[in-house]
Amino acid sequence: MMLAQIPRPNLYKKFGDPHKLVEFRVFSFNSCSAGCKNCFYKKSDNHYYDFESVRKLAAELAAHDYSLETLYLLPTDVFENDFNYKVFEDPEFIKAANLFSYIGLATALSKGFDQKFLESFFRSFPGHKIEMHVNLKEDLLGSAEYLAKLRSDVRGIKALFGDQILLNLALNLGTPVLKEDMVTIDSLVEELSDDRILELNFTFLFNSQFPQARKTQMLLESYPVIQHFSDLFGKNEQSYNSRTLLRKPSFVFKDEKVFLTPIIPFDEYVFVDDAACRLTRPDFESFLESYSKLEALNTPIIPECDSCEMLSLCHGKHFFSMAHMLHLDCLKEVGK
Repeated sequence: MMLAQIPRPNLYKKFGDPHKLVEFRVFSFNSCSAGCKNCFYKKSDNHYYDFESVRKLAAELAAHDYSLETLYLLPTDVFENDFNYKVFEDPEFIKAANLFSYIGLATALSKGFDQKFLESFFRSFPGHKIEMHVNLKEDLLGSAEYLAKLRSDVRGIKALFGDQILLNLALNLGTPVLKEDMVTIDSLVEELSDDRILELNFTFLFNSQFPQARKTQMLLESYPVIQHFSDLFGKNEQSYNSRTLLRKPSFVFKDEKVFLTPIIPFDEYVFVDDAACRLTRPDFESFLESYSKLEALNTPIIPECDSCEMLSLCHGKHFFSMAHMLHLDCLKEVGK
């Protein structure tokens, strides 16, 4: 497709185009007893098995020079139930998965890890890697026994599989985090996360039982934690990079629908169940149509935005679009 045909072609010119990457999040896993704090995912009836549509959108994005980075399978712990493994036998899933570099899996390691499954995965998908998010159990961060088991399991995975598995810690947000727990998390991230980052999960945004006002309030209350880990990440890499919604889109496949997800300026994707984010079809043209709808909303939220050094950042990531839909405040101002 010619550059002029893409919405907001100036964004490509402004940020350059060295890394056009794509992430998919597919809600196909069910049942979980891990009991992680602030996990508000639906634990049943996650039945997005239309992997033909997943493959179709992935293939069209690849045809437009996007690199297919990670295909995540969500929302529950991969090691909790053997029946989730059947997804990996689906012929259409195999076709879709073979287009991506990584398969993304989440676990709290509550029951340890399934070595046989991981070995089977790498036999079935030679050359592929796993991106594993290990959810921290916030309510157990003060337990020496929990921390010892966490370290043992993570080191066991790394000893067995080396760089075949890219492992980073993750945390569910939604309520304030104790200062002493933040100190512990900082140390664990430095010690155990391969990228020395913490993945942040906004699971409450996926809960259809929560009114929008509650979701907005929980996201606002998460701002201080977002800012903290943004600052921590900035010690290792540039805090705010040129990842934009156009250059690195992420898609959620859930309840027979496909959504485009804006980016909060810590570089985490935020799910918004809004018609503007919903693709009408699983194809590239529908991606551009959804992008155009979001672009119409992508305007500064306060007068100070126009003179702010983060203006292009928030615009490129479509934080403004998200802020209008969710009635959010300025991230920078709240984070002071």
